[in-house]
Amino acid sequence: LEFSCDGEPAPWQVYTRRGKPSVGHLAQQAWQTQLALTARTVMAKRIDNHPFGGPLRLEMDFFRSIPETIPEGKRLDWIKEHLIQRPDLRNYGKAAEDAFKGILWHDDSQVVSDGDAKGFSLDRPFTLIRLYRLDLEPPGLASSSILTTTRRGFALEISAPAPKLI
Repeated sequence: LEFSCDGEPAPWQVYTRRGKPSVGHLAQQAWQTQLALTARTVMAKRIDNHPFGGPLRLEMDFFRSIPETIPEGKRLDWIKEHLIQRPDLRNYGKAAEDAFKGILWHDDSQVVSDGDAKGFSLDRPFTLIRLYRLDLEPPGLASSSILTTTRRGFALEISAPAPKLI
């Protein structure tokens, strides 16, 4: 499953500041509402429009806007400087995963593999979402992933062929 959602990505934020919802949390809620609405629209077009079960791989690319005050000739330098600044990539992912609960999956604990990126869009802010279903089968069978034993437990390894886009 692959789709995009327009709008400025907003990272996960602490709910309150001095007993009131923080400005960042309100922006997060608005973005989560937009993500959920877009995901519901995408899922409604599917024959089986129920949340996916089983283990999933989620890839998300978060593209923020560039302030209009940055001259075009200086945008590349501005991007290089600001790409490694806050907000943290994981905070975008946490907010988005929470928004998709009950729509794309039953619980975000089903996401056992991910690949996220953040960047800037020269056109408009948006988020690109790709969701893959993973098959956990014993090694040697045609599968997109396998469970392997490590010294501390089990780990998921993605192996060829690649997971299939749902």
